[in-house]
Formats: sequence, structure tokens, C-alpha cells
Amino acid sequence: MARARRAALRTLDWPYRNHDLRRCLSATATRCGRPVTRSVLPVLLLLLTMLLPASKPAHTEQNPRRFGVYYGERFDPQLSAFDVLVLDADSGLDLGRIRKRAKARQLILGYLALCEVDSSRSFVWKTRQARLLLHESRAWPGSFYIDIRRPEWRRLVIDEIAPSILNAGFDGLFLDTIDDAPWLETNADSPLPGITAAAVALVQQIRLSFPNRRLMLNRGFDLLPKLERDIDMVLAESILTTSGGGERKPIRLPEESYYGRVKELQSAQARQTNLKLYSLDYWDPTDRAGIRDIYAIQRANGFEPYVSTSTLTKLVPEPAR
Repeated sequence: MARARRAALRTLDWPYRNHDLRRCLSATATRCGRPVTRSVLPVLLLLLTMLLPASKPAHTEQNPRRFGVYYGERFDPQLSAFDVLVLDADSGLDLGRIRKRAKARQLILGYLALCEVDSSRSFVWKTRQARLLLHESRAWPGSFYIDIRRPEWRRLVIDEIAPSILNAGFDGLFLDTIDDAPWLETNADSPLPGITAAAVALVQQIRLSFPNRRLMLNRGFDLLPKLERDIDMVLAESILTTSGGGERKPIRLPEESYYGRVKELQSAQARQTNLKLYSLDYWDPTDRAGIRDIYAIQRANGFEPYVSTSTLTKLVPEPAR
């Protein structure tokens, strides 16, 4: 599960041809110790081309960055290279600075957890005051489950949290932790009936409240048939690889599991042809061959992929093909 609190691209080459006009316009050049007169025709042709509208230089990087997730707080110039970028909404990064360096229009989404709140969030005191918090997550210490069935949480999201993210300059919202809802509903210790329906209703309310903003849902595969019309993008996090064990060492998931999820997502896209699919995998950044293989597999199955480490606090470059 992606977390904004737990979240080194190679330098992009944006070459502009540097014509040395003084050299090109010179009518003579020294050769074999003697000046050699050149034809003036090439010079006239060059002058003519200078009068024509300049064409925009093409981006020649071998691996353009289509999608990325970054939960760090330090500005990295390579953030400007992504077409679609997910950031921690509380990172303090200057979105204008990121966009200013970009060569094309970017879509930047701000992180919003729907079913959990981290104790570091500025609004956590309001959830405590309203007694919205359930128990602490065992997987993520310091993060607490929320009883999203309560109308106080829906009002907080719709009236305060989401607007504050969008007013900060984000183009849309990255909706995380929705997978908590089905788990909380069937949790044998203290099941919460109706919380899955509340999660679906909350996403639908976000769409109604912000109809012109882009929404990316992280996972929530079982809820897709009910939500695919209300979102623009799905992030398939950790369907090919995941972090497992105490040290969270990345591992490959069984092939049967992966292609089962691929089929579900492709079916959703077939029903909603405008739905875009993205993937996020975690892997050892020093294993260039392994990362290259992940990118190839995900692209072959219709995803715009990104591969990083589980902290998501560094930009990991895609290895050259």
C-alpha cells in the first residue's frame, strides 16, 4: 500500500541544436595552410532557413518518463520530466517550479488516504476530536484506520481536505487505502458492516464535488465495477512485485496472481474505454536487468509503469533498453 509518509532519475537530455553561426557564415576557411574560398550558396540557404518559423526541438531521451510517484520533500529537477506525477500533498514542493521546467503539460496528483490517517497529518486532531479513529495499523505504525461510515469524515474530506489539496495547485487526487474497507468489513476481531459501501459512496461523492478534477484510484480492484465510471485512472500497485518479509525485500508474485489482476483491469478498461491503467512496482534499484524486465512486462499488458523502492522518497531511473 502506498504511503505519503513512507515514500534518482538520470539526467534527461533536452538537446537544442547549437548552430555556430559565425562558423557557418564564414565564406573562407583555412585549409592546408591556404585560405580556400567556399561557395556562397550554402550561406544563402542558411539565411533563408533562419527566416522560416523555428520548429520545436524533439525530446530525444530514450526512455521518456510517463508516470512516477514521489513522496520525498526535496526538489529534484527530474520531477519535471514526468507526464503524470503523484506527490505527497504535504511535501511542500513548489508545483510551479516543477511545471516551469517541464517540456509539456503535466498532470500532478496529490495524495489523499481515504480509510486511514497518519498521526503526522495536520488534520488528525479533528479526527480524534470527532472520535473517528479505530485501531492502529499493524503494518504501518502511526497510521490509524478511520470509520469512514461516519458523516463527519465525509464532510471533512469533501469540505476541507480535498479542497486544500486542490487549492494548493494539484490537478487532481490520488486516492489511497481504499482496500482497507473490504478488510475492515470482514475483520474477524471487530467487523464493520457497511464500511465497503461507505468507501464507494465517498469516492462517488468526491467525483460529484470535483467533476473537473482527475482522480486516480490505488488498487480497489474488487470495487472497480462500482467505481470505474467515477475515476479516470487506476494504479495497479504491487500486482507483479511486492515487498515482503521484515526487511521488505522485493519479490515477484506468482504469475497466476498477476495475470488474474491484469484480466480484471483490462475488463474494466474495456467497459470504460477512457480509463487509463498505471502500475507501481518495488524492486532493488541496483538490479537494472530486473527493473528493465518489469517495465517490459507491464507495458506489454497495457500499463504505464513505474518502478521504485518501497519508501518512494527517491526517483529511480528506468534503465536504458
